[in-house]
Amino acid sequence: MRYVDLYENENVRVAYHGSPHKFEKFSTSEIFLARDPAEAKRYGNYLYEITFDGNPMFETPTIMVIAPEQVTGFKLIGHDPSAKIYRT
Repeated sequence: MRYVDLYENENVRVAYHGSPHKFEKFSTSEIFLARDPAEAKRYGNYLYEITFDGNPMFETPTIMVIAPEQVTGFKLIGHDPSAKIYRT
């Protein structure tokens, strides 16, 4: 997906997922995403950028919950082994 495509299709959104584990795909029925990379880092030292289509099942000003079927892109964008995890 080209960067500009994110703005051509208003239903595609970008959010971030922090995890204490490195993985290749989601294996849960709900995916918790943060709107900001700094917030996502509080959940784990592996930081993923997630693009998804459609509306979240639930959202607050800082987080969103989506279904795995909504994910259109998945990329590991950072890893900080010394990061302190504040939330689980």
